[in-house]
Amino acid sequence: MKPVKHTLVLAAAAAAVSTSTAAFSQAYPAKPIRTIVTFAGVGEALCRMVAQKMTENLGSPVILESQAAAGGAVGAEAVMKAAPDGYTVLATTPGTHVMRQFLTKQMTFDPIRDFTPITLAWETVAVIAVHPSLPVNSMRELIDYAKKFPGKISYGTSGIGTSHHMASEMLKLTAGVNMVHVPYKTGAQSFQDAIAGQIPVLYGVYAQVNSAVQAGKLKIIALQNDRRFPLARDVPPIKDIVAGFNGPPFWTSYYGPANLPPALVRRLNAEINKAAGAPEVKAKLDAAGFLVVGTTPEELSAINKADIERAGRLVKAAGIQPE
Repeated sequence: MKPVKHTLVLAAAAAAVSTSTAAFSQAYPAKPIRTIVTFAGVGEALCRMVAQKMTENLGSPVILESQAAAGGAVGAEAVMKAAPDGYTVLATTPGTHVMRQFLTKQMTFDPIRDFTPITLAWETVAVIAVHPSLPVNSMRELIDYAKKFPGKISYGTSGIGTSHHMASEMLKLTAGVNMVHVPYKTGAQSFQDAIAGQIPVLYGVYAQVNSAVQAGKLKIIALQNDRRFPLARDVPPIKDIVAGFNGPPFWTSYYGPANLPPALVRRLNAEINKAAGAPEVKAKLDAAGFLVVGTTPEELSAINKADIERAGRLVKAAGIQPE
């Protein structure tokens, strides 16, 4: 009878744990939730908007804390070290969870092992824009022009190893174009030189470029993303023009520390997606140049792993070495 008793004890223990977890998730949150953001600017403002909506929905404060130092690594480390109790979450980008491991020898966290995926909340709409002085009006025309004048056309990005840089490397591999990369320290610097005509081609973001387009200083000819954007329906993704092109990651995703209980993962996933998808929030995200997505935790996990694998191939092809 001992095995039966042992089985009953295990069953009772499992039931107790299940009941305790369910009760805890129902009582959650019992104190403020801290969201650590690894970036600044418009993206941080949007996370703050989502946090405010979550506060309204939950009836409990969701506090935003910016920790963008060291390319967001400081914020990622803070969440990695936090207790997996649902009260500390990370809002971050491929900068920490895809590209960082290929750019630095001082990697202090594992983006897969040390975190629990919650949701890919939205994508930044990324574009290719050209100065009016360049005699092209479409992506196909740019490719043909670049092939006619190999190594003669320069393009700007926000830096080596960024998603914009990865998009340009993918275009080089899939379309067979040879253009000169001019990496800047920030997207603002590359944008200013693009509207001044110092660089004829810009890999940038819709939120920044659109004002220059309205003023006639730049032309958007393609999206770097794999999906179309409602506010620019006539602008095609590069993948619709170039066979084999697969848009690099431009997402903002939420993570918890490793070993975050499944019940809390599901609750946070539902609350973040609900807040980002609320009509008044989504309208502001759309207007700012962002696409609301709202994945499951499992989908984010698969996307993150696939993005790392793809980035590794592009980094190798580009000859980028970690520093």
